[in-house]
Amino acid sequence: MAPLLERTVTAEKANGGWPDKVYAPSALAYNQAYLVSPAMTVQQIRDFKQAFDDAALRSVKAGLDLVEIHAAHGYLLHQFLSPVSNSQADEVDFLDVSSGGIRAKQETSIKSGDGYRAPFALEIKRAVGNVLLVCMVGGVKKTGEIAERFLQQGLDVVMCGRWFQKNPGLVYQFADELGVKINMSTQYGRAFQGGRNRR
Repeated sequence: MAPLLERTVTAEKANGGWPDKVYAPSALAYNQAYLVSPAMTVQQIRDFKQAFDDAALRSVKAGLDLVEIHAAHGYLLHQFLSPVSNSQADEVDFLDVSSGGIRAKQETSIKSGDGYRAPFALEIKRAVGNVLLVCMVGGVKKTGEIAERFLQQGLDVVMCGRWFQKNPGLVYQFADELGVKINMSTQYGRAFQGGRNRR
């Protein structure tokens, strides 16, 4: 039954409901009144994502100017974003942490600098543990040692954005600084290694 009609009643299979077809990121109870939804498999999650992609394309072809994805109020997308409702530890979970840009007052409390968003990402990583891959972006520039430091502190991924505009070879620069060998396609590797791409 729709929550707007009755918050404590659910339609079980015997009453014509389809509780076994209402999925969640994890089989966790919301409360004692609601049935526990089965956890989605990795393939179901991929199919779900593809369905959203297909729907967005259909909307654009139909002439819509805007496609909004609603990820709040406890609906399925919102459930994936919270450790309260998502205990999956698989390759489809990933959180890229950013901050600021919505209020002018934030400029006084969030100071830009080397990895200035790392504290937010690290705090989230400490809270969720291995349930979710956590990434940070912002202020990772000039040296790969900065990125490596945050990885050693516990983050799963460190991303760089605008610095690629200034230096398209940033990954290779970071690898040289850290003494790490990376593999590149032959046509690009030649430019960095000189002459033939060494294998």
